[in-house]
Amino acid sequence: MRRASSINRPPTPDAEVDQEQELSLQEIINIKSIYKERGRNNVTVDDLVDVITPKGRASVPDSVKAELLQRIRSFLVSAAL
Repeated sequence: MRRASSINRPPTPDAEVDQEQELSLQEIINIKSIYKERGRNNVTVDDLVDVITPKGRASVPDSVKAELLQRIRSFLVSAAL
């Protein structure tokens, strides 16, 4: 029975996953603080986008940005022909 309980238990979380979840929790806390400062009815989607966008852009690795830019350039060159 010990093996069955060992096999059926959830996996041990990785430290990297914990950090990602922690960042998400921090973002939620930041959003809650905006709601408290401005009032629930005075917060727009644009306000939330302004808070979340810089963090999202910073979290994308430079290698992914470079690859995506290269793919866009290749597509534009092939579409122009």
